Amino acid sequence: MKKLILTAAFALVLGFGLTGSAIATDGGAIFKSKCSACHGANGQGGPMAPALAGTDFIKGDAGSIKATIKDGREGGAKKYPKFALSMPKFNLSDAELDAVTGHLKGL
Repeated sequence: MKKLILTAAFALVLGFGLTGSAIATDGGAIFKSKCSACHGANGQGGPMAPALAGTDFIKGDAGSIKATIKDGREGGAKKYPKFALSMPKFNLSDAELDAVTGHLKGL
């Protein structure tokens, strides 16, 4: 009986761990929560940030996309002066950066 309880508890903990990891690396969910307010629900752009969907930037190097998400853009690095806001820095894990980049490449 004790062994059965321990096995069930382990399975429950493992299940929660996998669910948390899966949610944490859902690029679409991360984009929706952190990016869509400025870049639009489908990356089409808006009054606060440029379009992302189908752009040369998104079609280009994944490392550049990740660096921009991680480091942001402001001052002289700000690429689109017509937008009042700078691109903020986002503190994401490598797995989250990979997931968001994959999502962006699929827009």
